[in-house]
Amino acid sequence: MSALIDTLLKQHIEIMDILDKAQKTGITTQDGKDLLVRGKGLIVSHLQKEDAELYPKLLEFEETKDIGNKFSDDMKGLVPLALKLFQKVESGDTGIETAKLLGKVAANLKMRIQKEESALYPAYNKVAG
Repeated sequence: MSALIDTLLKQHIEIMDILDKAQKTGITTQDGKDLLVRGKGLIVSHLQKEDAELYPKLLEFEETKDIGNKFSDDMKGLVPLALKLFQKVESGDTGIETAKLLGKVAANLKMRIQKEESALYPAYNKVAG
């Protein structure tokens, strides 16, 4: 396994841990809000790493170009949802709608992570040598 994929996998664990803890703690608490702010930073860093290092490598090769494009495009639907959540929390909006949004973001990220780990990262490992 490449060092990049190892880092991304570790970040996945941390991201899901933060989101799970925030849901259990509650977004109305300061601890819950702090967790989500930390989660935002980690998610943004994770996405930047994928954009800078993962996708360009996948797009270099004909055999992985389609999966790279598909996953990159799919992410465009999830990012605005996550950013909306973080904006609401940072502005102090911690009502029921924000809590529901947290649940939706966490569920979508969990599914996304599973797909990345089962299809995207193995494709990268094939071409990264």
